[in-house]
Amino acid sequence: MALFDTIRAGASGSADAYEIQNSVRINSGAYLSSSLNGDGRTFTVSMWIKRGRLDTHTMIMSAAGGNHPGGADIHQFGIDSSNRLFAFAYENSVSQKYSVKCNALMADCSNWYHILYNYDTTQSTSSNRIRLYINGELQTDLADNSYPSSNANNYINDGYPWVIGHESRRFRYPFHGYFADLYFLDGQYLDPSSFGETKNGVFIPKEYTGSYSGTSFYLQFQTASNFGTDTSGEGNNWSTSSFSNSNGINGDQFTDVPTNNHCTWQNHFRSHGDTLTLRNSLVRREGSADKCLGTFLLKNNKYYFEYQAEDNNGNHIPGVTQADTDVRSRDNTEAAFYASNGEYKIEGGSQSSGMSTYGSGDIIGVAIDTTISPAKVWFAKNNTWQLSGDPANGNNGFTLTAGKEYVFNADHGSGSSSTTGTGFFGAHQGGFNYTPPTGFVAACAANLPTPPILDGRKHFHTLFYTGNGSSSHAITGLDFSPDWVEIKGRSGTNSWAIFDTVRGATKRLGNSGSGVGTDAESTVAASLKSFDSNGFTFGNENGNNNGESYVAWCWNAGTSTVTNTDGSISAQVRANPTCGFSIVSYTGNGASSATIGHGLGVTPKAFVVKSRSQSRGWNNYHHIMGNTKYIQWNQNHQAVTNSEWWNNTSPTSSVFTVGTDNDVNDSSQNYIAYVFAEVDGYSKFGKYVGNGNSNGTYVFTGFRPAYVLIKSYQDATEHWNIPVDTDFNNGVTKTLSLNLNNAERDMSGGDAMDFYSNGFKIRNNDNNYSNNSADFIYYAFARNPFKHSNAR
Repeated sequence: MALFDTIRAGASGSADAYEIQNSVRINSGAYLSSSLNGDGRTFTVSMWIKRGRLDTHTMIMSAAGGNHPGGADIHQFGIDSSNRLFAFAYENSVSQKYSVKCNALMADCSNWYHILYNYDTTQSTSSNRIRLYINGELQTDLADNSYPSSNANNYINDGYPWVIGHESRRFRYPFHGYFADLYFLDGQYLDPSSFGETKNGVFIPKEYTGSYSGTSFYLQFQTASNFGTDTSGEGNNWSTSSFSNSNGINGDQFTDVPTNNHCTWQNHFRSHGDTLTLRNSLVRREGSADKCLGTFLLKNNKYYFEYQAEDNNGNHIPGVTQADTDVRSRDNTEAAFYASNGEYKIEGGSQSSGMSTYGSGDIIGVAIDTTISPAKVWFAKNNTWQLSGDPANGNNGFTLTAGKEYVFNADHGSGSSSTTGTGFFGAHQGGFNYTPPTGFVAACAANLPTPPILDGRKHFHTLFYTGNGSSSHAITGLDFSPDWVEIKGRSGTNSWAIFDTVRGATKRLGNSGSGVGTDAESTVAASLKSFDSNGFTFGNENGNNNGESYVAWCWNAGTSTVTNTDGSISAQVRANPTCGFSIVSYTGNGASSATIGHGLGVTPKAFVVKSRSQSRGWNNYHHIMGNTKYIQWNQNHQAVTNSEWWNNTSPTSSVFTVGTDNDVNDSSQNYIAYVFAEVDGYSKFGKYVGNGNSNGTYVFTGFRPAYVLIKSYQDATEHWNIPVDTDFNNGVTKTLSLNLNNAERDMSGGDAMDFYSNGFKIRNNDNNYSNNSADFIYYAFARNPFKHSNAR
């Protein structure tokens, strides 16, 4: 079986000129070693890493000197068991020399991080003696901040045993994952701009053009016969231990790189109580868990992957599954799979026989075409497509559910015993075991569709500010002039304040009552006084109280407001079809089936309607609930079935429909609507099922979220919750609720959620986020699409 070499592409799948060719996989037992002796007082380390295991103490680089009773005197650079980057040393028995640890979490295993470590004890300012950067950003929020003394040597680069991928003396704390583009610059103190640049808000690699001298080295991991070959020209090669140079399942050279991220198994997608173990840097699965999913949404292309069974257990069931699958259940009605006993099942259909049986060593090919609707899937055993399937010509495929998104899966078909198997996603040295069908490609960043929005901050952004009580406080920091602004005090118990450009400055909603309230629009001259080119100006009213912390979520609805006559009611509409958002002002007519134009040109997934003239609720339509139900922002009730809201009619590409209820269509009363269509890589309006556990549901969005609003629409007690993301890192701890005036608060059971480069994960067992078996709807907006994103 010849391995097939997959096509490589530029940064995160883009066409940037600089491309990294290879990475090296480091698992338990593998490491690189040296005893180089250079400038132990000044150096810079730069590298890209993709993690393969979380929540364990992990060593990136360390060096050891003399022994003390507990082991070696040692200087360490790594990631601790709480997923925080650190630099640490102890010497002279038990005397700690320094400890610098970041609060930012590095808990995303689906993409790449850039990390940079400066060590320079000649610096007069102690905090400059160690600087840690993540994705080009200097880390100043530190859990530990004790620094080395002036001119203190580091065992790294000082002639002592020096190891990459392990602790250097007792070989504990192995790294699990991938390294790429590893630089060490002897005697130099460089910032990340020497190794990367920021484009569209994302730090990406660039070629280092500086000098090398002394013990400097550059490891590109291109020479498979010796991964420790220095390509800097200085000849500072490293010894390697326990690496495999072979192609295929055991090889440690990969084309999964920062300039073309590849699919692996999703470390964060776990069933509650499962026994799944992911090994070999997230390509091998072991155990009896029922859910094991890939990291990539398989969007708008023809994708191929392989699964190699590594035992004769009869419970292998590789294939594809719906991305919003219920993690609590072993119900396979959302999966299409090929079982090792020759049976197959296509989602809700019956389990059928007719395919070849397979066992240890056999390779199952899975091909899915998502360029068509509904998508189709095919299965092969050792390159023989089953049941006369012909994916290259589109013949004899299995039809999947229309409107669903899919990921690769390698599930376990029983509640007992275990299976072991490896996924080939095209990044192993040599690529796949067999040539993919014509037109089918690997699930990697290069092969994802080009997203229409590369930087979500051009259309949505969050501003954090502190009120100063002045009569004119300019709040800036946007790349656009905002058209819809939601403001809430983070530290106080003030009500919400909501403004938009269609109604105009000073026209406030949410002025009193609980949360966003039900009050009619009011004119408040000292509130939001103007919408500015890069923010807004606020007066000395609530929204600018002196010393109070605020958050403002801001959306871009385009450049002009026009009269829209697409519906039976003429409306004033400000629309931004690029990001799928419009603001619609209309006057009700009391008719049983009134239609209003929204200006987006595609069918909306969600919208909210609020009366401007009367004290009425904030009425939500969400496609998950359907056109017979509504739910209100101002209450914590469950969804209500009533045809008087949307007249049992779904929106179209030109209009949405309202019924006769006074909340949405009272005759001669004025209304405002905020309307949302989904844009790939920028916004998503979906659902998930809570599992009642702090190891909560993972939700695929296809982007790194910047804003998420969730509500259990089946629950009459839980709130509308927004995790407050203040630092663009994993571990969002605080929550605000649209239907409450509370200051931001911690949820019981842990962080509210983690934001990752391809979605979000619930991280607490509070019913507001994780009520077991409850269906939650969500609104989500992106920082960056997954194709063009770093790990976070």
